[in-house]
Amino acid sequence: MGTVTDLKAQSYLAVASNYGFAVRDAKRVMEILNDCFDIQGRFIRSAFERSIPELARFEKKVFEFLWHNLKNTLNRNDRVAFLNLLQILVIKTGQPQKAMAVLLADIYNSSSTVSISDRNALVLSNLFLRKYNKERDIDIEMTPEEVFLVRDGLNKDVVKAASDIIEGGFERTFKKCRTIHNNILDLLDNEGPSDKQTLTLKYLFSLQREVLMFLSLVGGRTARSVIRDALGEYGNPQSKIYMLSGSGRNVAAFLQQLKVAVRALARLGIQDDVAVLEKVKSREKDFLELGTGKQHEDHVRRVMLWVEKSINKLLSF
Repeated sequence: MGTVTDLKAQSYLAVASNYGFAVRDAKRVMEILNDCFDIQGRFIRSAFERSIPELARFEKKVFEFLWHNLKNTLNRNDRVAFLNLLQILVIKTGQPQKAMAVLLADIYNSSSTVSISDRNALVLSNLFLRKYNKERDIDIEMTPEEVFLVRDGLNKDVVKAASDIIEGGFERTFKKCRTIHNNILDLLDNEGPSDKQTLTLKYLFSLQREVLMFLSLVGGRTARSVIRDALGEYGNPQSKIYMLSGSGRNVAAFLQQLKVAVRALARLGIQDDVAVLEKVKSREKDFLELGTGKQHEDHVRRVMLWVEKSINKLLSF
């Protein structure tokens, strides 16, 4: 669905058939949702928030219906509020595994493309993996790096559900990650987005970051392979991403991605991965030569400190 108008145009019978609602329940869900938008099509947060207890009664399919119909229809501010409210709804229904399955299926069904909704799906997924998160009461657009420290706070049932999907879709996971990365390379090689390009470098970097953080929380063979792949790209100043026409203006972003990959590998790596991190550390001089000034030098050295911490962590296992 592309617009709120499209949503309002759907018949109750179609919604009932497509999402497994009883017709009377589909009618009520549509009534509730239509009341959550003003005449200009703007999302009314307070109206949706008041409706959460009633929406939670339709627990079987309500999350899937809301996600598929609203994931791309809202402006940025409304989408952020909607994400937060969806999290509260899932808490009310008590079905984070089902919500996770909907989100991952949506991402996997478009493994050869990147959508504006992909990042939001991963932000929500990163929330569902945890039993409690301090972001619950605030609107967020990205997962804080503090999640790398979460161990006991993970919801084991949701992690298991996510792991089964990821390990069962090894090739799709790699394909999606390479699609994201190839989109980054294309933008770097073409001096920014064209008129038809809606995805920016900033968005793609943040999406890639969410993927790495999600995989580090879920763990497993596939997650470790993807993270090592990202580390091989960002951890080598001679790799393609550092050689494109727009690369020089984005070194700070590359270093940020490198830090995330380093921390992710430290979370789920094994002692064999120490050699990978040692190789990154040996290239510190090359990284320093990618830019000038104290800010760049400080950035490189902070990343290398994380490399050292990660090496020490893996050696302690």
